[in-house]
Amino acid sequence: MVSLRFWNMDITLTIQIAPEGDKETRDSVYQVLDGWRQACMSMSNLIMMHLLTQENIANMFYLTEGTKVKLGNQGENSIFNTSRQNATYRIMAKHDLPSDIIANINTRTVTFFNKNKKEIFKGQMRIPYYKNNTPIPFSKQSISFYAEKGSRRIYKFRLFKHRFICILGKDKAGYSYRLDKIIEGNISHCNASLYFNKHNRKWFLLLPIPVQEARPTVDPDLICYAELNPDIPIMATFGNENIGIGNAEEFEYRRQQLSEKLRRLQMDSRFSRGAHGRGQKLQAIDRFNEKESNYVQDKLHKYSAALVGNCIRKGYGTIVLTKTKGEASKDDTDSEEITAQYRYWSPGELTRLIKYKASINGLKVTEV
Repeated sequence: MVSLRFWNMDITLTIQIAPEGDKETRDSVYQVLDGWRQACMSMSNLIMMHLLTQENIANMFYLTEGTKVKLGNQGENSIFNTSRQNATYRIMAKHDLPSDIIANINTRTVTFFNKNKKEIFKGQMRIPYYKNNTPIPFSKQSISFYAEKGSRRIYKFRLFKHRFICILGKDKAGYSYRLDKIIEGNISHCNASLYFNKHNRKWFLLLPIPVQEARPTVDPDLICYAELNPDIPIMATFGNENIGIGNAEEFEYRRQQLSEKLRRLQMDSRFSRGAHGRGQKLQAIDRFNEKESNYVQDKLHKYSAALVGNCIRKGYGTIVLTKTKGEASKDDTDSEEITAQYRYWSPGELTRLIKYKASINGLKVTEV
């Protein structure tokens, strides 16, 4: 009999939203959201710049010799007239934003910096740059859900003084069931955020909710050896059983199809209707431009999920990753690193996805 363990984890519901009301009301709400979005971007970057400056101010060589600096407002040699976190909060106070959003932007940026500042200063992580589609965070007390009954149950929510409608479509993911539980008070949600997708120009609500999932117990002493190879993406060994995950021929054939389709679109664009701007003439190319890289990324997700899923089902708690060259690249001895023979293929990205999926499932991953 397989023993089970229960995992407490958060899943994020991505719900498309639209303002409620007539066209004039909707336009005014969209204008407010765009203002929040731009302010969120600029303030996040400004806070990050101040945090970097504060962290390095004691090392500035042009300060008076013997100067002692303490970041804060407590004790001797303190240079702030307020606490360190409140210093960045006061930077944003002049913006016309709800105080709840300001507090969450400040907390999110400061928390990220404190967690990763060692890697940033060592050069192991780049300094984050927030773009204009950065999610707008707010606390769970600022949002309230309700539903209207009719021929079809319509889910809505109130955020500050604005009302929005949830667009669930066919609801294949079962979001209506989760929203019913939230409205009834059976489950609670965490701090949420609004996200603007600049590709389809739509707004989404990112709503994390806690869930409990039952999974088989894994044994850390059972080791799965996974070989990453461009010829066979993942060759997993479970004891005496070998499982090949992925098919190189099918993978490369589909990738070449997408690449050839893009080449044909580029040639056909010469005959597209002109005199209406670059966007109109190259619309087909722009829509298809990232299909090939997205296909490879999708396959990497599926391969990593298949490996972790097999380990969980068989009870293996440790994964040992090894990287080998494919048959086509065995003669290449100039490079120390393993170079993939396919375009957009990245053993490093596949390793990262395996580690990520393994970590959230309680598996240990080591590289050889």
